[in-house]
Amino acid sequence: MKKFLLLLLITVLIITTCSCGSLPEGKNNEEHASEALDAFLEGIENNDYEAIKAVFSKNTLYKQEDFNSDIADLMDYFEGDILSRSKTGVSRAGREDSHWDLSAIYKVKTSEQTYIVQFELCKNDTKDQEYRGIETLSIIKIEDYEDYMGASFSKPGLYVGPPPYDNTPKNFSTIGKKHIEEVVNAIEKKDKEELQDLFSKNTLAELGNIDKDIEALFKYYEGSVIKYTESVWGKYVETEEENEPQKTGTFYYDVTTTKGTFRIAAEFCLNYNDENAEGLNSIYILKADETMNLKIPYRGDRKGTPGINIGVENLIK
Repeated sequence: MKKFLLLLLITVLIITTCSCGSLPEGKNNEEHASEALDAFLEGIENNDYEAIKAVFSKNTLYKQEDFNSDIADLMDYFEGDILSRSKTGVSRAGREDSHWDLSAIYKVKTSEQTYIVQFELCKNDTKDQEYRGIETLSIIKIEDYEDYMGASFSKPGLYVGPPPYDNTPKNFSTIGKKHIEEVVNAIEKKDKEELQDLFSKNTLAELGNIDKDIEALFKYYEGSVIKYTESVWGKYVETEEENEPQKTGTFYYDVTTTKGTFRIAAEFCLNYNDENAEGLNSIYILKADETMNLKIPYRGDRKGTPGINIGVENLIK
């Protein structure tokens, strides 16, 4: 019995000490995200640099040359007293090359401004406690979010205001809607050739014959479009593969038709030295009412699988 109790104690200690950092266990994703945001906002309200640092992972702080300067920029940028904050999205995700396992977006209203706060959080990294906490956080005024939402950042840190680089062009929404409309128009007309021509030559070469996938898509999509609504999940632009500069945009839209609402994510190569790579890479489509518990409602598997991906089987379970 004593050996069993000792083994149980050792097991508990291993489990509790393998978690990364200082965030408490036993909470769901929204609770983890809410707690991190509250600590961050409290640090701003109290002008407490150390409290803000404590929300970030040790690894993130280690990689910053002057985190105090970033916080000073934050204090200058953030205006007014906090009135409310509301969640626009919390998802469990993560990339193989990153330690974060939770992404969240919040709208924060103050007496002077409205801000969008987006962050990536490690809540349970079993490899290294140094990664526990927020990896990357961006804050931007809502009037600028339309042009810059979804901007990707090359390294962990605190990003204040519009990004000072060219990897996220303004008026990106216009580009995105144009491409989404081309896809939907081809689907509504059930024009197999027109839809296929939207895909890049490289993608078609990789997939081979996609006639059956197109037919399944035509059967799945119902009704005539009423309106397009750009999703709060945003869009991003990736650039700069060595010796092959490119821009890849992923656009997320709710398409309301006479038969229902469809969530569509479409990834395009917008600009490439090789014309064979120009065009559509993947389509994800999901009926909005197929499940009431969407963890990531547009491109849920986070794989960006080339071709046509239909229905809830592409969501993270």
